Amino acid sequence: MNVDAFVLNRAVCETGLTRIAPITQPDYAGLRLEKSQIRADILSHVNVDYSQPASTNTRISATEAPNEEQVDPSQPQSGEKFGSPLRANRIGVYLHWSLPRMYRAGTMAAEGTKTRDNNQNTSSQPTFYQVPTRWLVGRRIKTSEPPVSAEQREDAWVIESDRLWNIDELGPEVDLETDVSPFVSYTEGDERSPDVLNKQASVYIGAKFPAKGWKELGKQVPRTELTIMNSSNFCFADNTMHNPNVFSMVDNFEVIDEQGNKTILNKVTCDYIVLGWHWNEVSDPLYPKLGVQGLLRDRLRDLFLSPGEGMVSEVQLSSEVEARTVCHGTIYNVSFDRDSKPFTPADDMAKLFTSDIRMEPLAVGSTALDAILSFLSAHENDSENVFGAGTGFIARDLLALSELLYATEDDFDSRVKAADLVSAQNFTTSSGGDAWQYDGKSSVGGKPARPNWVPDGDTGRSELDDLRLVNDLQDQLSTAERRLREVRWALFALWWTFVSDTSNDDPMRQAWYRSLAATLRTEADMIIRLTETPSNGLNDQVENIVRKRPQTEPSVQPLVPARSVPQPPFHQRKDPTLCIAGMHSGWPVEYMGNVPVRSVVDNGNDAEVIFAGQMQSRDIPHALWALGREAFGSEDHGSLLGFKQWTGQPWCPLYLEWEATYFHIPIEKWLVNVVNSPLRDLTPQIRYWIKDRLSSDPRSTADQRAVSGRSILLPQGTINLRALTEQVIDTPGVTLTPEERTELVANVGRLKFITAELNGLTSNLVTTNEGTHVQPNLHVPGSAQDLPLAAAYLAGRDGGLQPQDFRTMGDETAATPYGTSMTDPIAAANAFKGVSHGQMIFTKLNIVDKFGQVISAIPPKPLLRKPDLRHIETAYPCLGDQVCPNLVPGTNHLNTVTALTEADPQLPGSYPLCPYIQITPALNQPARLNAHFVTPKTAANGAFEGWRISDDWDQPVWGWVIVNLADYGLQFFTADGNFYVEMTLGGPNSAVTSPKWLPFDPPSQTSTLVSPQLDQLTKRMTGADGSTYLRSFFQMITKAIETMPYTPPDYAAYATSIVGKPFALVNVGFSLELANAPLRSHVVPSSPLPLGPALPTDPEPLLNYKFPIKIGDKDRPFDGVAGFYDTLNASPGTTDWENLHTYFTSSNANPEPQDPRVPILPENFDTLSPYYIESNNLDSTGFAAAHARQLTVKTMLIDPYTPLHVYTPILPIKSLQLPAWTVQRTLEKISAFFHLGPILLTQDVPPKYNTADPLNIETWLQRQKLRSEDPSNIQIRLPIGGGKKGVWNWLQPYDVPENEEVEGSATRTRYNALEVGEDDPGPYTLVEGFLQLSRPVGAEDA
Repeated sequence: MNVDAFVLNRAVCETGLTRIAPITQPDYAGLRLEKSQIRADILSHVNVDYSQPASTNTRISATEAPNEEQVDPSQPQSGEKFGSPLRANRIGVYLHWSLPRMYRAGTMAAEGTKTRDNNQNTSSQPTFYQVPTRWLVGRRIKTSEPPVSAEQREDAWVIESDRLWNIDELGPEVDLETDVSPFVSYTEGDERSPDVLNKQASVYIGAKFPAKGWKELGKQVPRTELTIMNSSNFCFADNTMHNPNVFSMVDNFEVIDEQGNKTILNKVTCDYIVLGWHWNEVSDPLYPKLGVQGLLRDRLRDLFLSPGEGMVSEVQLSSEVEARTVCHGTIYNVSFDRDSKPFTPADDMAKLFTSDIRMEPLAVGSTALDAILSFLSAHENDSENVFGAGTGFIARDLLALSELLYATEDDFDSRVKAADLVSAQNFTTSSGGDAWQYDGKSSVGGKPARPNWVPDGDTGRSELDDLRLVNDLQDQLSTAERRLREVRWALFALWWTFVSDTSNDDPMRQAWYRSLAATLRTEADMIIRLTETPSNGLNDQVENIVRKRPQTEPSVQPLVPARSVPQPPFHQRKDPTLCIAGMHSGWPVEYMGNVPVRSVVDNGNDAEVIFAGQMQSRDIPHALWALGREAFGSEDHGSLLGFKQWTGQPWCPLYLEWEATYFHIPIEKWLVNVVNSPLRDLTPQIRYWIKDRLSSDPRSTADQRAVSGRSILLPQGTINLRALTEQVIDTPGVTLTPEERTELVANVGRLKFITAELNGLTSNLVTTNEGTHVQPNLHVPGSAQDLPLAAAYLAGRDGGLQPQDFRTMGDETAATPYGTSMTDPIAAANAFKGVSHGQMIFTKLNIVDKFGQVISAIPPKPLLRKPDLRHIETAYPCLGDQVCPNLVPGTNHLNTVTALTEADPQLPGSYPLCPYIQITPALNQPARLNAHFVTPKTAANGAFEGWRISDDWDQPVWGWVIVNLADYGLQFFTADGNFYVEMTLGGPNSAVTSPKWLPFDPPSQTSTLVSPQLDQLTKRMTGADGSTYLRSFFQMITKAIETMPYTPPDYAAYATSIVGKPFALVNVGFSLELANAPLRSHVVPSSPLPLGPALPTDPEPLLNYKFPIKIGDKDRPFDGVAGFYDTLNASPGTTDWENLHTYFTSSNANPEPQDPRVPILPENFDTLSPYYIESNNLDSTGFAAAHARQLTVKTMLIDPYTPLHVYTPILPIKSLQLPAWTVQRTLEKISAFFHLGPILLTQDVPPKYNTADPLNIETWLQRQKLRSEDPSNIQIRLPIGGGKKGVWNWLQPYDVPENEEVEGSATRTRYNALEVGEDDPGPYTLVEGFLQLSRPVGAEDA
């Protein structure tokens, strides 16, 4: 266990750059349900405005009792006047012990862990183990002024963390801020008390008693069950200002001699030991009878513990031996001087935030890694000023590896792909719901099994009908569940708004609240009935179709075999991440993993006593005596965890409190382009940028508002950086020597970083608060039920809230609405931002540690109501390329709402000094970018009815294009791989189109084989300007091939591999789907209105936004888009064949007028508007059809082996790829052939057409599989280069009369397939026809 000691005296408060915050404890009076007291966050931000001088700091001075006389007996100076007397009891050493990891991790009925039935967590919320509540703190004085006797050198106290007090029980000598801890405590039945919340402001826990003669009273006195999370305070266990005499204590060095005389020591050097245990075995997680059960080894693992080497015997580990938990930690040589300030590392860190430093050790990025690398880039040449001497090479090597930290390989494609995928780390994900896939049997690598479409005699539905029905029901269920969570929170928000409304006694306002409550209650009831009603509810309907029906015998099979698969998740952009460089987290690295444990025997017969009898108490476990002797018997414990030397004031940053001004920049100023980073040369990405100079437009600062937040500081930045470095250090292409690699990995931990997401930014913009606040329901740990508080119901009763509403709310009560907190009507009307797009500048940035030390990155001073933005006190962090403003075109000025100077050439890398963080447009609620292959849905008469999202077994390809480089042409095939037509460039008209189907006989039913779109496309390549169209199409493909990946090796097994690369023609639909209905403002005007409060409307409705998307990218070789056409989503669903959108346009300065290619540029990027489908607004066609109607459909030419990608700056990249079976099954059928001749042969071809062997497109493939390579079957010999590879056919044309019985009948060309053998000597015959590879070598089953 880690123990820290902090010295507090007047000098600590008054000197140095680090501020000592006044004690700011949770204001539990803010839990009271009174409109004048209820608070959205009972934890106030620390205020260091009056922290210096010490006489104005309430932490150590009694400012409420100013006194010109020196009344502090600890101050030897006489005659010095002070404004306020010092609080002598608060001067001394503050000791804090950090709870091990096992108590910080929540559990939820862990699978495979054996627990007693009455110890299982049946709740969906995590349950935490109870913490040790008895702590023996021993102190041994080594030296002191004045000196003390031998008996006074040693002292010990027992801390009872769970001792429960009411304020009426505490005497006047008790300091409510340092002797006890405010706490929230509920007991059984409290939920029925109307006064329970009012009592919380007078509840305290914690007590300190002398160890000598201490007795364990157990439950003879009031106690509370204590876990790390049941205090309603996120940092309770680690914040010494919040947990005195619970997990910390103050030692003011008051010693008492045998006569009872008290002496205050002025200088002390001493050692401390802290030992903790569970007084009640029921609460000890290691106790096998009531805690985690099983072998000791398994129990330790489940509790994030590991046996130290040689510390626990194998016999013990392999048994279910009873064990108890004892936590211990020791700190040596703590030095206290009442008049002097000890060495304070935080002061050195605070110097980096002074005006003498050009750039603070801060960075802001889209992710923690982005912020870290941005800082290293900005400080590439002066990193040692931040991290210390000898660290420069580490920063430089990491920057050299920076791209590899995102990529898995060193090739260009991997680095570019990694640069794109980095953006995905900037988003949180939430469930996208489930879908049901048909689970019938299919052949390995073959087409997925298709459900039966023949109706069942009992249900009247086929398997296909049931599968589509269950997916529609599942979509409806997922949407309803998401909506129910919204309604549950809306009920809580209504209750909160009413209770906090200062005008909630106005009858008109009460009527408005009652009306809204009734509406929400009705909707919640409707959703619950829709989803939960037995038999008819959505849950049961889904179960009845896809699983064995619960109301029947187990032998009854599901109506359709199906398996559940997750749908793509919804995404929402995270708030930016702040990185603080050069600052240690304060957490020893050893405590981040499993904590080592050792066995200590409780020898009850060992009566040796330490502390000169101060520990003489029968109720203190004897095992603690052995640990005490070990700690004070020697100071040399090697690498054994739990023993440390005091080296000065600790710096243990806990959280960050920040405030900022957000400027909402009009959306019309934002453009989308593919641009590089404004900071350094990176792979160009699709980004938002601002073209016009913002500082010259007053609208840029017209819409502004304050935002704030509190963020937990995490040490994972350095830990993750080291882990990533270890992963990529051996990547091919890394030029470091083995010695340099070893040194880099060993030293990367010297670069200290802590990171924090700027939580609160998005919440503020959508008018909600994050913080600790009153909950209307009482959560019972380990229980699945929440108990409504009677007090909450009584407070909301006049607003129309009923008891059932609180049960409906459940645990959807994390955030509070703004409600009536905004009194300015103009500010209230503009507060809500459904889409953020602006810039932000810090106005406060305080880093707070667990002892109340504060580093203010921005000098603390009251902010003016209308500050001068040109001279505002702020911070200048290094900015990641995603959050850095772009340059004003044609200048090196960053485009910010107020003008900035040019980049400072004296800074490393000319990194710009910029206080503004750019918040590019982003949805402030979850959404997802959809991409689906779609199929036209037609009526019985063939009329287009709309688009349908393709099923797994559907062939989404409606045509194939093979590039015939040998003939300089294109071959078109149907969806099933049947040859349709070939078009070649050349001839008198610049293009030659072969008759359709030749060299095959036309099929019997062409309408079922040929897609209308394929027919339309090929027709467009004929006619007056068809040659230009064909040539443009051909050039686009050949250019695309140059940038696309090579076909995979298995493509060589297909006949088409000798002709050219295949391309697929598909229809793809894109949409932007919201997980929930568009958010609305949660501001309620505070002034009473005749008809109740008029809710503010969003001046920028979310559904009106148009977000650009970029389809494909020629600069990214892993993208498979060659080009696309626009397609009408509604009837008649036609494709605009006149405009071919592509990146592969003509290289001529003046392209031909008939060239259909339209370059894809930012000016013509497609746009998508968000949509949301409400389950109660569906028509009879269902969810799938409703989603399909929202799709923007494109007819696309794609590489079948490479995914297509859709890029947007607001969401992660979306990819879509053809299933492997669609490519495999089709290419097996496609025949490869090309023109050949005239050519001389060694023997003549058969003179007449063989009617018994027609070249039939529907049967030729099967016939080729049955053909043998009997030499007697060879009818023609050709000099095939490289020898005979595979089975070759010569397709010989014949003029065949349409009707042989009618003389002079018209003829048509028909072909016979003649098997080809190797060339032999003459004589020769001159022939012309097609050479066909009917079966490639090694493709026996082709």
